[in-house]
Amino acid sequence: TSSSPSSSSSSSTTGSMFPPSSIVVSGTSYAATNGGLVTIIGSGFNYASSISIMIGSFGACANVSVLVPDGSLQCYAPDGYGTVDAIFSVNGTLASFPFQYTPPTITNLIFDHV
Repeated sequence: TSSSPSSSSSSSTTGSMFPPSSIVVSGTSYAATNGGLVTIIGSGFNYASSISIMIGSFGACANVSVLVPDGSLQCYAPDGYGTVDAIFSVNGTLASFPFQYTPPTITNLIFDHV
């Protein structure tokens, strides 16, 4: 499914100028609702001259970097919640994939008796 980003701001990274045989997104880690570092698993990224990722209407995934040539990306997701469409742009070609924020976990309740 192709879609347009909801905002014109994005974060991008630059790599080699040789054309990729294909760009594949096969999975992603989750982000906490306060955002944080996420890994996007796929292939073909090291040949991209421009990569940007918009996470729903929450904003751009910042500081996109290729970790292993042709293997995976990392970036910092903005604060958000729920499952949203992430718009992935590689050399101007748009695609979307589901991105999930994990809800906070309540580990302790303290009752104040008045």
